[in-house]
Amino acid sequence: YYRMAETYGVRHFSFMPECYVWPKEQSLIEQSASKKAGPWIVKPAGSSQGKGATWHYFVLKIPFPLHFT
Repeated sequence: YYRMAETYGVRHFSFMPECYVWPKEQSLIEQSASKKAGPWIVKPAGSSQGKGATWHYFVLKIPFPLHFT
């Protein structure tokens, strides 16, 4: 995504949502949350095929650490 956006311009890739990996990018998540409102879609790691995905409007209400079964 980033290479293509750099080559062809970000305006062609506005359909891509911002994505973060928790806990590695927790500070980026907090920075983004302070600038923008939700919704935030939280998905479990691995090939869960959408099982366990949750929808949140406020980052502070996301139950960290995330434990999916």
